[in-house]
Amino acid sequence: MTSFVEAARREKLAELVKRGVAPFAYRFDRSGAIAPALEGFRDDDATVHRLAGRLILLRPMGKTTFGHLEDRSGKIQLYFKVDDLGAEQYEVVKL
Repeated sequence: MTSFVEAARREKLAELVKRGVAPFAYRFDRSGAIAPALEGFRDDDATVHRLAGRLILLRPMGKTTFGHLEDRSGKIQLYFKVDDLGAEQYEVVKL
């Protein structure tokens, strides 16, 4: 890893800590895996899901950001909008 990339990652880490975000959470209680959550979505289910996995991609586009979250069961596209999250939380997403 180049020193430029390392420096950028360390800056983002420091900013997360400064904002009070635990960058390496010890525990997260998820409600299930991605594949069952997608099946429920297709069935027009309004259930809120707590998902965990590897964040593969984050692509900021103005006031929205798209991402892909992947676990053993599948992959789901994420959509973050500044109007829904608020400016402060949206800045954390972009880090």
